[in-house]
Amino acid sequence: MLTKQLADEIVTETMRRLHRNINIIDVNGTIIASGDTERVGEYHEAAAAAIKRERIVIIHQADLPKWRGAQAGVNMPIRYDRQVVGAIGITGTPEEVEPFGQLVNMTAELLIRHHYAKLQDEWKQMTCDLIVGELLKQSGSIDFQSVDAGLEAIRVPFRPPYQMAVVRFTDSIRKRTEESLVIKVRRLLESNRDLISLHRPQRLLLLFSEAAEERVNAKLKKLKQLLQAETGSFLVGVGSSTGLRTDIRRSYAEGESALSCAGSTNEPIVYFDEVEGQALVRFIPAEHRERLVGKLRPHWNAKLEETLECFFACSLNVAETATRLGIHRNTLLYRLDKVRETTGYDPAVFRDAMVLQMMIWSSPLR
Repeated sequence: MLTKQLADEIVTETMRRLHRNINIIDVNGTIIASGDTERVGEYHEAAAAAIKRERIVIIHQADLPKWRGAQAGVNMPIRYDRQVVGAIGITGTPEEVEPFGQLVNMTAELLIRHHYAKLQDEWKQMTCDLIVGELLKQSGSIDFQSVDAGLEAIRVPFRPPYQMAVVRFTDSIRKRTEESLVIKVRRLLESNRDLISLHRPQRLLLLFSEAAEERVNAKLKKLKQLLQAETGSFLVGVGSSTGLRTDIRRSYAEGESALSCAGSTNEPIVYFDEVEGQALVRFIPAEHRERLVGKLRPHWNAKLEETLECFFACSLNVAETATRLGIHRNTLLYRLDKVRETTGYDPAVFRDAMVLQMMIWSSPLR
């Protein structure tokens, strides 16, 4: 429980503030850390008594013959989770050092609590990473038994529906580490239903359970504010929800696809359901997409692309498109006729419009 490394840290931190010699003694009464390194390894009878009696033992100069391995000072039991795990001794005249006793003891116990809280966080994060990794593995069947064991260990009630979000970010000027960002995101979400995993450097995975649309959107809104403050830049790709644990991999793949389409929107959070058509185009073999691009490239330019993109966004409504572009209706009709003449595809015909939309998504101008 009280390791030498932790004991050395307590001695260093306490002596830095107190400027008095400090000893840390384990439950067996052995000094395991001290400002006086020659005392390390010695048996400290007074500290052992403090541990056994669970109360302070004060040693005056006149008492030294009664206590083996002791010097004048104050010895206090150290507690963690209501259990005595060792003792801390302050060397010096009791009248001088006793007033510092409670402060020293509190400092030691706080450092121990901080140390084990950090270990607990690291263990929980490692378990979370293993669970998410198992659910997303690309080959073989998922070991749901180990997933359930991990979920039980970290006390996460993992219930459907499920939804994945993939976060890609760059470090801020302050060079904040991915680990600290994971901790901040976990604290922000304030939920024992969600899993946050450091997938790769500068990449986080969020796995929501009980993923009601309202709840997920509210979490992502808070996440956006945090990422704006903590990162240099970021994008979030959100997959669709699913009621099956076996489909969590699909939601993850959709989140990645949404990220790949992020250039078509000004929003940093991209939902797969909103870019599904564009995402599906990316599954068309590259040689077929390149053939389409090569066919239309000679007739393609930025003004044509802007016109078509706005026309399709307005659901082929001429009046609304002209208004958005700030041009006369006849100017728009002229442009659309020009597209039909030069490319052979009529933007007002659904079948042709679909091909032109695919060209926009594959556009060399992007």
